[in-house]
Amino acid sequence: MIKVDGKWEQLTVSGKPPYNDSNHLEAFLWCCISGTYNKTDEMMRLFVDGREVAARKVGKGGIEMAHAQVRIGKAGVAEVPTNGTHDTLPCEFGFDGLLDEARVYTTALTPEQVSASFSRFNPGPEIIKTPDMQKRRFPAPAPVGTFGAEYTHLPYYETWENLFRFGSYPDVVVGFDQSPAKFIFWHGVSFIPMMVNESNQWFTEEFNETGGTADAPGDCEPMSDKACYDSHVRVIENNNARVVVQWRYRLANPDHHWANYNPATGWGDLADWYYYIYPDGVASKFMRCYSSQPNTFHEWDEQIVVLSEGQHPESVLEKAPVMTLVDLSGKAVGYDWNPDPPDPKYDGKCIQMIHFKGKYSPFAIQNFTGGDVYSGERTWYSVFPSWNHWPTAQVNSSGRNAEFPDRASHCSVSHFFWPLYRKQEGNIPFEEKLLMEGMTDQPATSLTGLAKSWLNAPPVITVSGGTYQGYDQSHRAYQFSFGTTPLTFKIDASTESPIHNLCFEIRNWNSRNARTNLQINGMTQSNGPSFRQGVNIDTDGTFTLIVWVSLSATSPQEFKL
Repeated sequence: MIKVDGKWEQLTVSGKPPYNDSNHLEAFLWCCISGTYNKTDEMMRLFVDGREVAARKVGKGGIEMAHAQVRIGKAGVAEVPTNGTHDTLPCEFGFDGLLDEARVYTTALTPEQVSASFSRFNPGPEIIKTPDMQKRRFPAPAPVGTFGAEYTHLPYYETWENLFRFGSYPDVVVGFDQSPAKFIFWHGVSFIPMMVNESNQWFTEEFNETGGTADAPGDCEPMSDKACYDSHVRVIENNNARVVVQWRYRLANPDHHWANYNPATGWGDLADWYYYIYPDGVASKFMRCYSSQPNTFHEWDEQIVVLSEGQHPESVLEKAPVMTLVDLSGKAVGYDWNPDPPDPKYDGKCIQMIHFKGKYSPFAIQNFTGGDVYSGERTWYSVFPSWNHWPTAQVNSSGRNAEFPDRASHCSVSHFFWPLYRKQEGNIPFEEKLLMEGMTDQPATSLTGLAKSWLNAPPVITVSGGTYQGYDQSHRAYQFSFGTTPLTFKIDASTESPIHNLCFEIRNWNSRNARTNLQINGMTQSNGPSFRQGVNIDTDGTFTLIVWVSLSATSPQEFKL
């Protein structure tokens, strides 16, 4: 861009960025870019690697000088991001890459001089192909081959990492011994929980979001927390039978204003989520959103594909179908986005699967009462609305359209709705919801048994040796209080209320080191992949035994511990 005759003139190459014959972005190569203006012929010209790629006539008045500092690689003032859609605020921008041999001439070089200059400074193919800069790719933690959670650091690239103030273990990864899928809580996505498959394709069922309050206009959500000021993750249970991860975050907009902030209490909208994760790769998600204004709009769910550099929405999502909905009878309906978004019918459905091109795809289970497809903010770039203001970006915006897969981005597929689990009013008001989610390499219809076992859990009958305290759907667990050995009970499974993997929480257990023997229908079970256990210390100093059993049944089953 130059200013000629009192007007800013711009020379661009339409379509994708002006790379040479090979795509320099994907090939990760150096390229040489030159621009000239000659007031004699009134022409602006643009060159890539010594060759002219664009030209236009603009005027003969000469370039107007700014009489200010020259900055190369960084803007001198805060600028509003281009392609912003909403909550887009001025912020500082810099060139994210490498610059070398920057030169400014007082006269316009001829095309021959530009070509000769490029030839003189050309370092040769070996250096051009190996720039001294880290590639931008999402971290891909290797499967550890065991079930459990670990604190770790998932590195991205050095200059980005230097923006944060963290220790050596900011992130949490939950892996499995019988699945390559993982649950990842990474600071690069503001700790928003991710499900990641074997092809390093990322997905989230989103988060709580408060929209449009007077004290915090715009999108108040963890996606707006670029630097992870207000988002925290911790492992609160980690044993051979179960992992529990807590994620807590403040609902604030990109300018750090807190939704529904009450100066009398010092609190605004806040969310606590607990993931009860089991060895079969399935999580029961307990969500609580605190708000002093419960009538404010709070979003609970949106299906989002999270994309690393080089990934396009349609390189990760299958095209036919993109989404499948299933009811409890096993009837499935598939939907695709070709050429336009569909109008899916969620009422009466309980399983949603989003189909990835990798082997494992994400699913969610609940009694859906409605839903819709995210059809707003679509551009030419994809049939799915796509933005790159998040993840990893520090741009001060909650809406910036993606136009090229040159940086991390995300795209939205749909929403679904379901009833509250519980609600509390008064001095500490909150709302709660539950959702089951995971990844599988099986068809969506194969999940009907799992859905029934959680939504219509079979009852426990004929208990002895302890007391039965009910089925906690938020934990996906049957709860008992231990009395005397043995603890025996029967689960009255049926076709409509089947067993599909079980967890028992047994309070008042003997000690931290005590282990149980398990019999099912009189048959002794061996410790291993199908029978796992661990012991937790409760806050009152007592112990709780956690037992995990891999079992599918549609008839009553007897258990002895």
